[in-house]
Amino acid sequence: MLEIINKTYYGNSIGDWLIAFTLIALSIIIGKILYWFSSTMLKRLTRKTETKLDDILVNMIEEPLIMVGVLVCVWYSVSTLNISSNVQEVINNILYILVIFNIAWLITRTIGALVEHYIVPITEKSETDLDDVLLPIIRTSFNFLVWSIAIIVGLNNAGYNLGTILAGMGIGGLAVAMASRETITNLIGGFTVMVSRPFKVDDRIRVSGVDGWVKNIKLNATIVNDFYGRAHIIPNRVFIDNIIENVDNEKAYYEVERFKLRHDTSSSQMQTAKNILKDIILQNELFENNYWITFDKIGDYSFDIEFWYAIKKWHTSDKSQYANWYQKKSFAKNQLHLSILKQFEKNKLKFALPIESRVFPSSKHSSLFSDKSEDIDHE
Repeated sequence: MLEIINKTYYGNSIGDWLIAFTLIALSIIIGKILYWFSSTMLKRLTRKTETKLDDILVNMIEEPLIMVGVLVCVWYSVSTLNISSNVQEVINNILYILVIFNIAWLITRTIGALVEHYIVPITEKSETDLDDVLLPIIRTSFNFLVWSIAIIVGLNNAGYNLGTILAGMGIGGLAVAMASRETITNLIGGFTVMVSRPFKVDDRIRVSGVDGWVKNIKLNATIVNDFYGRAHIIPNRVFIDNIIENVDNEKAYYEVERFKLRHDTSSSQMQTAKNILKDIILQNELFENNYWITFDKIGDYSFDIEFWYAIKKWHTSDKSQYANWYQKKSFAKNQLHLSILKQFEKNKLKFALPIESRVFPSSKHSSLFSDKSEDIDHE
């Protein structure tokens, strides 16, 4: 038995190998025990304090610190073996890089948790949407910076020639840049949107055939939901070369309509028609007081009235009456048109048609389009 234990494999006896692997196993077990202690005992103590800072720090630090302890124990276990200097150097470099990466992990997750708990609630309460857009970009940039430094420091201290690596990355980066022109253009477009701010989250926009509401502005793409609830992921390069129409920038929902009256409409009746349109707008709280009504044209078969009006914009305070802007706009136009028909019928104002209009015998009401229905022979 002793002969087997003392037999040498790769410069070490079986007993030496067993000791090294036992130490590695013990380090993992001890790490698990420490993690359990931190998850139960320490967190139980931090819950009793008024501040949340200690809870965040314990949650974010426990795993990286335990990982560092396990890596140190693994390094010590390997150092007990009789191995060549080259192999020892490779193992040391790997462990060193892992320690550096572990520190980067500790920094990014701790800062991320602090930002999520303290900074994000502040941005959500602010009136502007700029901080909501910029904060994710700043967090991503910070994480990228930390990990880039960790990679450079780790490789440099592990003995790798950083100049050669960067030169290779430069050549490879050029090839990647050529292959990812659209991605770079999207990033430039995202930066342009965030700086110039042609729209913000929840604005209704029209661009490149898409009409909907902005739900999320990312660095490479913008998500727009249309009226049917379908999400359109628009690459940000679209906003560089296309006209953007921000519908929510208008102060009201402006509409224009043309009413065609018969040629036998008198001047007094024309003025009555204009007064009717004016009174309907002024007496209905759904409309703004700015309007435009004009006797615009004497056509081949009609007198034309051009009618511009503005429906008041939908706001969240209107939600109890109208679910959205479309419902409010539709309701306003419905009321307007019913009122026009009622008042025109009352004042015997007739609409003109480019074709002959007929009223069937079963009709109980006179036509708004013709006043000669009684002269039609019914056989």
